[in-house]
Amino acid sequence: LKAFKNIHSKLAKGGLLALEVWHGPAVEFQKPEVRYKTVFGDFGEIARIAIPTEISRERVDVTYHIFHSEKDSDTYKKYSEVHSLSPSYSDQIAQLASLSGFEILTSQEFMTSNTPSRDTWSVLYLLRAT
Repeated sequence: LKAFKNIHSKLAKGGLLALEVWHGPAVEFQKPEVRYKTVFGDFGEIARIAIPTEISRERVDVTYHIFHSEKDSDTYKKYSEVHSLSPSYSDQIAQLASLSGFEILTSQEFMTSNTPSRDTWSVLYLLRAT
């Protein structure tokens, strides 16, 4: 709530706030899973392993292991960190918006404009300062 109020204080009346959040119903239905991603470029190779270690309605902890190898090298450097993420629910966003002086203009599946469902991981909310 403090963050929403702070953002509201920085916007003129009619100013917009776009939020892209993890959609709680999808987190509960699908459950986060181990994901691997590798990218190659002028920088060499970066491989990322994301491992969910704590999953609840309030919080998802994901441990990220990142491996980087310079181009033309067989040596990898490893970096690890934990990200604590909070799934969001439409009723929470509505309450935060109302209490901090925003109105919700839309909520939709990110990048498709579809109606969010339990298969939607990422939801975009567009709020306007009143």
